[in-house]
Amino acid sequence: MAVTRTELQGLKQEMPYKVRKGPKGSILAYIDARQAMDLLDEVCGPENWQCDYRQVKNVVYCGVGIFTESGWVWKWDAGDESNIDAEKGEASDAFKRAAVRWGVGRFLYSLGDVKKQQYKVPAPAAPKPAPKPAPKPALTDTRPEAPLTDAGRDNLTRICKETGWTGDHFKELLRDMDLTWKGLSNGDADALINYFVHEPKLPPI
Repeated sequence: MAVTRTELQGLKQEMPYKVRKGPKGSILAYIDARQAMDLLDEVCGPENWQCDYRQVKNVVYCGVGIFTESGWVWKWDAGDESNIDAEKGEASDAFKRAAVRWGVGRFLYSLGDVKKQQYKVPAPAAPKPAPKPAPKPALTDTRPEAPLTDAGRDNLTRICKETGWTGDHFKELLRDMDLTWKGLSNGDADALINYFVHEPKLPPI
């Protein structure tokens, strides 16, 4: 079902943010790529948005497409390595910049230099109680937020190797996307596979 103009306004909502040191002692607010993905899932639905990557003259570009009432609409932006966070990857940076074009995290630009005595990071929501496991589940849980199964990890590893990614590059990508191997979900695996397929060239470490 297409995402309406009214629903797209939800991408501009404020969300919990992190802070880091900026130039000349400033303190800057930011969100990570996974937060942007979670908001896109929440507002648009996992099936109504996607991302794609292109490399032009050694610069990584990311496009975020959303299925709107006018069909698929794409917004693109380029990434670069940050002088503030040396481990930040071009792919993650490009994705977040493309998401900003849809309004995700745009409120951060109005914060400017966030002074230590002024900012307050919203407290994380209380964890939901773990549901009681079914005695004999008949089917594998395929929801995007469900933990990735061993079979799913084997499939992810196979696609990683087939597209030319080494273990070290895969670990670097996980760090860029703020993910851990043990904490991967079905949605995380879909995002990684999409990146492997559309960006087969090995990124620099």
